[in-house]
Amino acid sequence: MPVRSIRSSCTCRLPSTCVRYRLSPLLAALGVTSAYLSCQFSNWMGIAAFAATDSQIAYYLARIATTLGISAVLLHWAGDIGPRLAIKSPTELGILLILPLIYYIFDYATNVYTTLFHSGSVVTVEFLAFALCAFYLMFLAVYLREYEEKETAERERWMLETRDSAAIKELEAWRQSGRELSILRHDMRHFLRGLAALIEEATPTRRSNASTNSVKPATAPPYAASAPTKP
Repeated sequence: MPVRSIRSSCTCRLPSTCVRYRLSPLLAALGVTSAYLSCQFSNWMGIAAFAATDSQIAYYLARIATTLGISAVLLHWAGDIGPRLAIKSPTELGILLILPLIYYIFDYATNVYTTLFHSGSVVTVEFLAFALCAFYLMFLAVYLREYEEKETAERERWMLETRDSAAIKELEAWRQSGRELSILRHDMRHFLRGLAALIEEATPTRRSNASTNSVKPATAPPYAASAPTKP
């Protein structure tokens, strides 16, 4: 079966990928190993076509068709995966790298450079299941830790936003109170000016009335005119 004939080592592609696309080694390793893992879809479709037809042409045609289909799906649904992965932390990239890296090493160690996988060895057959279980446990441990850290960061961010929102509302209340106090002060100033004008208008009238009362001649009491005279 022409399975190993189309496999090529990706080890030499890792440095060239880092240099050509200016990627970090971790991100480049993730890209190379994930691409190698994605090739297994076409590999299994080619194996199925070869088993059904016993023809290498059918094997290669099935792999080419599957690869083109997967490429179209990835370009449509994951076209922006590169920039999104570039902003991930090294821990998150390490989590994503574990499974494709384990499969990459296992496949090259047991199926490309050696024939241990086809020898029927129990250790070789069970190693992949063991590696998957170990990856799952590691993924849970790291994921839970990252999840707790994100939850803590989100809670702190929410508390800060709540405090900032309360401070902004309090500041707006102080500004509104200042505007209302300014309006009240302005109205009170006009009121006092009007009151002072009314007082100024009433003062001359009182003074004139007081002066008139002070210069009026004194008159005899009414009873003095009717008093009897002596004989």
